[in-house]
Amino acid sequence: MLTRHRIQPDLRLRPTPVALAGPGHHLLLTIYGPLDVLGEIGAGHGYGELFEVSEIAIIDKSLTVDVLSLEWLIRTKEEVGAPKDLAVLDVLRGILRGRSSS
Repeated sequence: MLTRHRIQPDLRLRPTPVALAGPGHHLLLTIYGPLDVLGEIGAGHGYGELFEVSEIAIIDKSLTVDVLSLEWLIRTKEEVGAPKDLAVLDVLRGILRGRSSS
């Protein structure tokens, strides 16, 4: 199975390098499972800016990934303001408070 867009999977649309490099969102299906490629999030924050506020998450001994800091995850969800983003803000803020008090 080749990588393709999850939206309208029957069309089997494949992402192009040019499209993936742009600011849009690409919801893909890969041989490893779903993959969301987000060109920009929140109020237009791109990779370069967000990499600076990322943290390293250790998945296991041999795998680490850069993830958006909790503070910035909260910020971008506030900026978007969609119901699904607003619904998790209390939980995320609680986790952040828990980290601060440790």
